[in-house]
Amino acid sequence: MSRLHEEFQRLFALLPLPSGAAGVDDPLRVGADGSVRALVLDIGRPADGALVAPLWQAVQQDLGLPAPAIAISGGPSFQLWWSLAQAIPAKEGADFLAALRHRYLRELPAGRVQLFPSAAGDEGTGGHGAPSWTSAAPVPAQVVPDKWSAFVAPGLVPVFEETPWLDFPPNEEGQAELLRGLRSLSVAEWREAQLRLGIGGDTGSAVTTGSSQTSAEPVALTTLQATDPSRLQNPRSFLLQVMNDERVALALRIEAAKALLPYTVER
Repeated sequence: MSRLHEEFQRLFALLPLPSGAAGVDDPLRVGADGSVRALVLDIGRPADGALVAPLWQAVQQDLGLPAPAIAISGGPSFQLWWSLAQAIPAKEGADFLAALRHRYLRELPAGRVQLFPSAAGDEGTGGHGAPSWTSAAPVPAQVVPDKWSAFVAPGLVPVFEETPWLDFPPNEEGQAELLRGLRSLSVAEWREAQLRLGIGGDTGSAVTTGSSQTSAEPVALTTLQATDPSRLQNPRSFLLQVMNDERVALALRIEAAKALLPYTVER
């Protein structure tokens, strides 16, 4: 088993694989009982690297999650991969990803965000209505001729803005090294992140930790305007407030940052 296969198995596989098994290509990311250890958020169609880095940072700062792996999908999208130390029901993982999407990406059209595990309906279940689940395709892998998916370092996201794929197989040692620096969410981190998102229990609209309070919903722009009307008289200050306020939906913070670009160019 290669070092890449070992690292992929450590993070995402449900069961230990026998020596010499395929590893990365093995379909053990959704168990027969519907359990998963890998959660994948796919953002694109078209690919937009400007959404990736802020989201990668926000989930660490807001929710206390370990850094997810970043992947180019081999198609028109980027992906964030989370690993769980303990397998969970696929439905629980899907609900978590849906909450992430609502908090940070709710302004994006539905077709631009895909969540894995994804419910595939009740086909093949005997008509009893129990959903089957699909996972994201393995990474790295050849998606179509001359296009490969791969894990990439956060700083390289802009390099793949126009072409989120490789034209050749990625170096396995390099891929293994990227995965080696990642760790799985512990059970405690997973439960805390669920609480912060307002799911996984009777959490109400916010969760109090110590003396701080984290809202389950990002604040709306109208709330900012109502609480500080003076910002309306100074558009630059208002945009700065929006960009730096972690309660604001991520897509709106990105738009504020784009609007501020002319002010940041040295004259």
